[in-house]
Amino acid sequence: MKEIRSVLVVCGGRSPEHEVTLKSVRYLLQYMPLEIQVYIWGIDRENNGYSLSPEQINKNIRVSSGLGAPFAYLRRHQGHVEFCVENCMPVRIDVLFPMIHGATGEDGCLQGFSKFLGVPCVGADVVGSALCMQKRLAKQVLVANNLPVAPFLFNQNISSVPSYAYAVDQLKSENLFIKPASSGSSAGVSSVCCESEYYEAVREAFYYDDEILIEPKILGKEIECSVLNGVAAEVLGEVEPTRNFYSYEAKYLDPSGARFYMPARIPSLKAEEVRSMAEKVAHLLKCDSMVRVDFFLEENGTLWINEANTLPGLTAISFYPKLWELSGVSGAELIKSLLRSALDQYTKSLSFLTTGPWSL
Repeated sequence: MKEIRSVLVVCGGRSPEHEVTLKSVRYLLQYMPLEIQVYIWGIDRENNGYSLSPEQINKNIRVSSGLGAPFAYLRRHQGHVEFCVENCMPVRIDVLFPMIHGATGEDGCLQGFSKFLGVPCVGADVVGSALCMQKRLAKQVLVANNLPVAPFLFNQNISSVPSYAYAVDQLKSENLFIKPASSGSSAGVSSVCCESEYYEAVREAFYYDDEILIEPKILGKEIECSVLNGVAAEVLGEVEPTRNFYSYEAKYLDPSGARFYMPARIPSLKAEEVRSMAEKVAHLLKCDSMVRVDFFLEENGTLWINEANTLPGLTAISFYPKLWELSGVSGAELIKSLLRSALDQYTKSLSFLTTGPWSL
């Protein structure tokens, strides 16, 4: 990988998933090619940037001024993007690797910033990132393309939320999920089965976002599929929550929060249907380069698309890297492929910008 000499990993941020991002960085540090120099730009909850060492990443759960790390920022200088660290010489950055899950890092903001600066960025571009982060819009795109998405309601005003009775009638289920329309890792998500729980869950979801989704609880298996450069991994994953659902706590705080099966316990023909549909989702939502697509599979064989995650976790228990590893792609190979994809995607977009009619 001669073209890529340095990578800037961005983590932390104001997202509710701040702590998770540092866990993902540890995976990157473990599998990043040795010939590549890695720099870490940690963003605290006040949006201040610091240059972090691998030791600081391994020993801490969040980014803050208390770590004693030097201030750092990015700049465009003489045709290149440079990482500028307090009292140090600026260093040239070849690729930006976003590891801020959720708001400001997965929703197109960081992707747009990197595009404006002119540096290749790993993962989905601005449109794909923004679209998948706003789950209601993503669902509407999939529905418009005749893909199976379970019925849902959405609301943008807490004062006009539909009643529990109305939601039950429309969605044909007394068991509902209430979730922020733009959030990840199940932050702000609640499972409810009565009116009193319903309104409390609505308030919780609106705490995280200005729009919420109301969905029926689908009984069946939770199936996850990793997609890399438009191709689905051979091995699929299955999540069996030990709690009411696969909550944020179950994902990251409770080691016994769920049981995992890899490969998923589904027939081979149904697994092929999942992989094919995941590739269609990745293409339609413009996130071919890196995405995990989640499904629900009912006992009668009905398959529903749940959501697409354009910046899936890369922690020790994350499905995205594990499914690729079981499909024959090592952690090092996965990281190399993601970096190469970022470079190819940037080169293609740059070529288009310099040859389009507006370049004359």
